[in-house]
Amino acid sequence: MRVVLLVQHIPTLDPLENETARMLLNSIKLERVEVVDLYPLLLEARTRDPKQFARFFATEGGHMTGEGNEFVARVLAERLFPRAGTR
Repeated sequence: MRVVLLVQHIPTLDPLENETARMLLNSIKLERVEVVDLYPLLLEARTRDPKQFARFFATEGGHMTGEGNEFVARVLAERLFPRAGTR
């Protein structure tokens, strides 16, 4: 069985929150679990296009919008179904 753990972050991309997530992931045994951590990808998206990044999250509660969920879906699709010769 393939197990994938998706790590999503709050819209502020607080480095302390990221470090907490890293410590948690390092403290649990993740044998045979693939981790997809969105932090570096979200950070890159925010740097590249701050307005688009802002549209990834609802204004209340930090939940992702449809556009944010599409971003996550693309990331997961690329990870789960890599094209030949890429990964």
